[in-house]
Amino acid sequence: PEPPLQLAPGSAGGANLAAGTPVLRFVLFVEADEEYDPESIALISQQALALQHFWYDQFGGTFAVGRDVAVIYGDHPAAWYDDTPIGDDPRWYRLTNVRDEVRVKLGIDPEDPSARFVVYPNARIDGRVGANRYAGAVMDGDDIACISGSVDTTPYSADYPANCLATVAHELGHVFGLTHAGPDDDCMQFGFYQYVNQVSLCQFSAENRSLVINDPANG
Repeated sequence: PEPPLQLAPGSAGGANLAAGTPVLRFVLFVEADEEYDPESIALISQQALALQHFWYDQFGGTFAVGRDVAVIYGDHPAAWYDDTPIGDDPRWYRLTNVRDEVRVKLGIDPEDPSARFVVYPNARIDGRVGANRYAGAVMDGDDIACISGSVDTTPYSADYPANCLATVAHELGHVFGLTHAGPDDDCMQFGFYQYVNQVSLCQFSAENRSLVINDPANG
């Protein structure tokens, strides 16, 4: 069956949601030295609704999304987020710096498990993406290009192209509490690399579906 469009409170036409329905906010993050294409907002909104439907197909329920994509202007140039240390691993400087600034500007309490978001930075840096349990996912500028069709896949490398919807689905799995456990073809393993003409999407295993559905934090 077709899932109902679920809009977050405060969105245009926002509906009353069932108690515990997770809300995902979708964000375009524009670094201080970047200019964005207004079409990016429509592309991210398109991806948000596609993910909502995909999630419903996989789990029999879905999350609410905002009608409007939030545009957040960063305080620093793109390289600052990549070069400024936070934590012990340089690979995650950018993700953590962007995530923390978005939390502040959206007024999100990092201890609130219902405050979840997906951020698309405007700049294309290295294709690295990541997510935190019950928090937020940070994508890369190439993910916007993938939605637009200007590239066919999210280009982590020539050997590992990834379906751009499945890539975000993998990160959402982390947001909803999943690890990299599961069979090899699971979305949380190597399934999102199984790219076939932008049609063949990864699937979540029965075990991972059960973990998400039965996690009290997911409503």
